[in-house]
Amino acid sequence: MHYVVEADREFFAVGRSRYNSAIGLGRRLLGMVPVALLILYAVLLIAASAGWLDWTGYAPPRGFAGLLIGVSLVPGLMLLYSRTRKGYGQLTVTPGSTGLDVRTGNVQALVGWQNFLRAVRFPDGVLLLQEKGLYRWLPDTALQESTSVEVVELLRRKIPVEMHA
Repeated sequence: MHYVVEADREFFAVGRSRYNSAIGLGRRLLGMVPVALLILYAVLLIAASAGWLDWTGYAPPRGFAGLLIGVSLVPGLMLLYSRTRKGYGQLTVTPGSTGLDVRTGNVQALVGWQNFLRAVRFPDGVLLLQEKGLYRWLPDTALQESTSVEVVELLRRKIPVEMHA
């Protein structure tokens, strides 16, 4: 049982879409808090420079602004990079007893089951969720020598599995 997929833009777009669907609106909105704080900070700076706001005695915390900019821009730049990159080539993922064996080009990694929080079964594949926004998308179209039912059975023995409509 293994998956062989061409890791191109479409693959990453579908995976990101499934991830957004799996985590729900509340978690997505929570991820937007740094951007909202950055916008608020920019508005306050503009108001202060225009003379509408008197910040006498308050030095605008530049370190805080830098932190907000970094927290806000890094995920966006990573997403932009993944959208502009043509692809990563062929990706082979093999679920096994100890975890996922992931291979692409000359790189091989074993990601143990303890690194996954849960799996979400979609009609067209399985999304494996890790911490801090990391995930693995395994589309059914890439499944070789096995069925999606067998994959779900293996996953249920290792991590919690949810069904998504």
